[in-house]
This record gives sequence, C-alpha cells and structure tokens, in this order.
Amino acid sequence: MSVIVKGGGGSTAKELVNSTGAKLADLEKKGSGKVSVVGGLGGASPADVLSGKTFTSESGVRQTGTFKPNTFKPYPVTGITIETGDKTISLKWTDPTDEIVQGINLNEWVATELIMNENHMPANRTDGVLKYTSTTRNAHKSTAYKITGLTNDKTYYFALFPKSKEGIYNEDPSQTISGKPSGKWAVIPSLANMTPQMLNELAKDGYKSGNNWMVNAGGTAKVALTIGQTKNIKLTTGETITMVLADLNHDDLTSGGKAPFTFIMKDCLNATRSMNSSDTNSGGWKNSGMRSWCNGTFFNQFPAEWRNGIKQVNKKGYSETSSTLNTTADKLWLLAEIEAFGTNHYSAGTGEGTVYPIFTNDTSRAKKVNGSASWWWLRSPRSRSGNNFCCVRSGGSCSNDGASYSNGVAVGFC
Repeated sequence: MSVIVKGGGGSTAKELVNSTGAKLADLEKKGSGKVSVVGGLGGASPADVLSGKTFTSESGVRQTGTFKPNTFKPYPVTGITIETGDKTISLKWTDPTDEIVQGINLNEWVATELIMNENHMPANRTDGVLKYTSTTRNAHKSTAYKITGLTNDKTYYFALFPKSKEGIYNEDPSQTISGKPSGKWAVIPSLANMTPQMLNELAKDGYKSGNNWMVNAGGTAKVALTIGQTKNIKLTTGETITMVLADLNHDDLTSGGKAPFTFIMKDCLNATRSMNSSDTNSGGWKNSGMRSWCNGTFFNQFPAEWRNGIKQVNKKGYSETSSTLNTTADKLWLLAEIEAFGTNHYSAGTGEGTVYPIFTNDTSRAKKVNGSASWWWLRSPRSRSGNNFCCVRSGGSCSNDGASYSNGVAVGFC
C-alpha cells in the first residue's frame, strides 16, 4: 500500500527533501508498502512528522505522521566490478549512503552481505552461501574482496545485500554480478620473462598445436610459446647464452613420455673445445670427453633454477665407425647430424634422431663464437673414420673434423 502524506501548504507546498536536496521518495517502510512525502506540511515542521506528531493535511483531515528513524531499507550498493584470476574472483563495490532528513537517519547502513551461488544469480539473501559480511563502509570500494579456492573455467554468481541498523535488507536485483576464474595463464609472460618453474607449469597445463604451445585461460585457448622464440640465461661464469625454442614434444624423457620443450643454443659458447683430447671417436658421443664435460662442468655453470628445471632425455649416438646405436641419458647434449640437417652426410646413418624445425637451410645452421662465424661440433662420429666427428662449417654446411680440434660448442637441453 502507498501512504501519501501532504501538508497544508496547498499548491505552493514544497516536497520534503534531505540536506542535499534529494526528494524523500520510494523508501520502503518496514511492514508496509511504499511511502512518499509531498507537500510543505502546512505549519508543521518535517521533524513533527518524522517524530510521529499530528498535523493538518491539505484536505483538512487530521493525520498522524508515523515515520521513524531506521525503518526504511538501505539504498542499493553501486559500482560493482569483478576481476578473475587463477581459481580466484575479486569484487569491488560502493556501499550506500544514508538518507538523513532534518538530522534523522531513516535507513542507517550497518553491513553489506555477499552471497554466492554456483548455479544461478541469487534471488535473495538466502539463495546461496554467505561468503562475507563487510561492516566497514566502502571497505571494498578500492580494495577488492578476494575469494580463493574456486574452480577455473566455472561461472560463479554473486549478489550484494546492504543491511540497515534495524535489520532491513535491500534485495534489489541491480546488485548482482557473475564471473569465471580465468586460470593461471590469464596473463602469459613472454618466453624472455619466464622462469624454469613457469616452463614446467606450462608443460603440465598446455598442449602442442602446430608450432605453438597452447594453454586454456577462462575457456579460451591462448598461445603460450612459439617455436623460434628465445630465452637468455646468464651462467655462473658471467657469460650469457641465448637459447632458441627448437621444437615441441620432440625428445624422449628418460623418465618416460615426451619432453614438451627442446632448447638449442643460438650461437656457441665464447670458448671453443675439442671432442676428445686426441684424434679418436672411439665409443662415439657416449664415451667422449665433450659429453663428460657438458653434463658435469658445464651443467654446473647453469643457475640453480635451471639445473633443477632441465630434464634428462635419451639421445641416440653411433659408436665410432660402426652403425651400432647407443642410447645415453643426458641433460646437456650436442646435436646429431640428422638433427641439424635432416639426413646423414658423414655419419653412419639416420638413426640418431630427427631434424629440429628451426634448421631449414645453411643460414639457419650458421653459428658464431664471440661474434665471429665458426665451425661447431655435432655428436655424430664420422663414418669409416676412427678419428673424426661431424661438424657444421661456419657457413652452415656439413663437414667433419679431427676429434682433438677445437671448435664451437652449442648444446641443447629439454
């Protein structure tokens, strides 16, 4: 029901307003319908009506004003925003101001309750789970309230219900919002800014699609990595090496399955090295001094976070001049001839692996030592020779060299 209270001022009467000039209207009175106050109330002051005293209406009928403090519902909350993260949703809102007339507070705010429903928008304050009650006005206007432990890619529904001092709630439907946690990869850093820990998380969460490694964020597939991207690593010696993402799901992990990411040095180390101290390829890569140095001294020059992140993989290598293949478990390794060229020129066959897609021509295989083009070693022994290992010339073509010669070193790891 609506109650219209008019004063005795006739056509010249003014509407009852608060200190800011806003009309007092559409405030729901506890136990009744709508209440509107219009007119100048004749000779009675607004305080008379608000305090429950009598006055004469325009029609001359005596009526009693029954408006009392804190008998009206609060105004709705406003400015509701939502942000999603990995298993989290954060909300901000502005709590309502009070309606004060002639110094009397009609709907004093004391709290705002946050209700969450996992299936639909809450229709009222009991339609869901009470997640939080704020008793400090505008505590979350600038500082979001964060809900954790949610399920990524699932929609959650929220409603806010402000409460008055007298326990009256505003359940206006404008106070609702929904959001979907978007997953840890809502913002994907560039490879240049990724840590080994991030790469291992990507390995668990993503999948290969062509030349890209994809992850899902908020139900949307996103590109996380692309073959050919680079990452700098500063060694404990002070030297910085640039690694190129050479392929995805290419190498076999010693522990089983595929290594998601294979990296190969863009250029060689600043210092050249020999494969063995003498001109012999006996035992091939498996027994070489280079392999021992790569997985010992050189591996220990990597920062701890990289030593912890690099995975051991199985690499194939011919045994000197024969076509017998050995399998070694390595964290750092040199490329086989087949892995750089896609075929064998000087090695015993094509069984040492498959070509990495970053190698498409001689230019793509050319590497430098200290800024100058240089020959660099491959792990494949030279077929029909007990002295040489295969290598890549400074221009990127294939060749071989005596094992004691000093050439560039460019390793790969997974």
